[in-house]
Amino acid sequence: MSWFTTSGHEDIHTLWSRFRFYRNISGMSFYARADPKKLSSVMSDTDKTLEKNGFHKNTSADRISMLSYSEKQYTEESFIDSVLPHALYFNEPCSLSISVGGRDFFCIQSVLCGLCADECYNIASEAELLLDSEFDLAYSEKFGYLSPIPAHTGQGIEISAALFLPALAKKNKIEGLKNILCRSSIELYPMVTYESNPGDLYILNYIPKSGMGEETSVTYFHNIAEYIISYEKEYEHSVYGDNITELSDPARRAFGTMEYAGKIDEFEFLCLFSDLRLCLATGANKDDKILGKMSVRDLNGILAQSLSASLIANAGVKPLNIGECNSLRANILKDFAVSLKESV
Repeated sequence: MSWFTTSGHEDIHTLWSRFRFYRNISGMSFYARADPKKLSSVMSDTDKTLEKNGFHKNTSADRISMLSYSEKQYTEESFIDSVLPHALYFNEPCSLSISVGGRDFFCIQSVLCGLCADECYNIASEAELLLDSEFDLAYSEKFGYLSPIPAHTGQGIEISAALFLPALAKKNKIEGLKNILCRSSIELYPMVTYESNPGDLYILNYIPKSGMGEETSVTYFHNIAEYIISYEKEYEHSVYGDNITELSDPARRAFGTMEYAGKIDEFEFLCLFSDLRLCLATGANKDDKILGKMSVRDLNGILAQSLSASLIANAGVKPLNIGECNSLRANILKDFAVSLKESV
């Protein structure tokens, strides 16, 4: 199941956790310089191996569909623009996907709802063992796993989580936190690219250096993420304190806008999303008969549907202008609001 249809540990402040393995094939040039005949043969072998082990191959090749997969965290955005043969495979029951052909030959990843990098690692590890049993993965005793991307050489792993940090953002603590994290080679950056960060959503990203084992790296990342979440909760209490109930007013306004607006652009949606999620995070929705029915799953669901590429891909209508996209988004949010009211 997709991360946005489930729940998990610390899922109010952690939308998803993700673990990636980057792997290449020994005795073969890196993907971008691979011999076309050999590449075709390996792609065919990969197809057979994955499909007989429960994976299904994505057949949507258009750019919008592929961008929507990137928005939903199924693949890297860099994979989308690959000009050589490439393919994306899903094993949806365990939230697992494998990109074949990109910056690295294999990108094996698992993404789940909540703070659960360890679970993602365990799932992705099984797929990595499967590929390792079928292919001779490129490894050097001196350098570790080999990759055309210097950061991926060594352990060849990446651990990430999407965090909701409204109080830290409000108190201008993000930059200081970023500076502290960068000393440990951990990045913290906005999930969406606007001058401001309307949804208060941030990606915590860690590419461990050689010398630290995989399980140790996962535990280290988990502890850092838990610390940031506890820091956020402290500031939520500090900022809102006894005025938590006042957060229900902007949340009601956000809900009303979703229910009645004819057009909502992505920036406005993310602002509305943040107001509703903060209300849920602080418990300010508990005494509201409508907002009290709202869940993390509801909010994750509308986020996954309302980001631009996913919106267009789900509509199945191309091309769409900005106005049409904003109308579609408003309709999705209206359906959410009406459904929530009907559940009361």
